[in-house]
Amino acid sequence: VAPVVVCRSETHIDAFSSHFFMALFVGVKRWQLFPPRQTALLYPRSVDGSQDLVFPPLPLSSPEKEDQVEAFLARYPAFAQSSPW
Repeated sequence: VAPVVVCRSETHIDAFSSHFFMALFVGVKRWQLFPPRQTALLYPRSVDGSQDLVFPPLPLSSPEKEDQVEAFLARYPAFAQSSPW
């Protein structure tokens, strides 16, 4: 259970395409799903030999964070070609 703060999970793929249940009792959870064919555009990597792929943390889009979004796209240019469902 997460503390009462803003809590973010990195974009990731669960190992073995596992199924899971998500429960949210209070607050808001935002999901952003990408088609599997776009995986390479998201710069996947494995951490410490894990079979769970993780991706660079996506910047939150908002007018006041526009410079962070621009820096992210400069570092990961193929991401601009991706499109979440």
